Amino acid sequence: FKVHKGVLCFYSAYFEACLNGEFAEARREVVDLVEEDPKTFRHFVAWLYTRQLPIDHESEVAGDQCEHINRLWVLADKRQVPLLANRCINALRKVMAVRGFVPTAGLGYIYQNTTPESPL
Repeated sequence: FKVHKGVLCFYSAYFEACLNGEFAEARREVVDLVEEDPKTFRHFVAWLYTRQLPIDHESEVAGDQCEHINRLWVLADKRQVPLLANRCINALRKVMAVRGFVPTAGLGYIYQNTTPESPL
């Protein structure tokens, strides 16, 4: 993925440190994120430029949407993007308000990919 450095650094303390610190990533201006799911990262990049989440609150497939939001939240937590993390929580609340529940799809992913101190 190619993303403008300024956009990444504006939203993410992680990328700010990587790209403007004393790390090899700063010298190369490349951050390797081989562990990130490409689809989730694509949603992240889209959010960076549009600040829109890939969801439809009225959709019949709320479980799939919640799974995407959960994965985005984990990425936001890991890469220190608090605005995205907050938007994900707000989106989950909206899905819950419309559907009456938050589907449990993806909760195992959250549990496996966050620390015990994680707020989600």
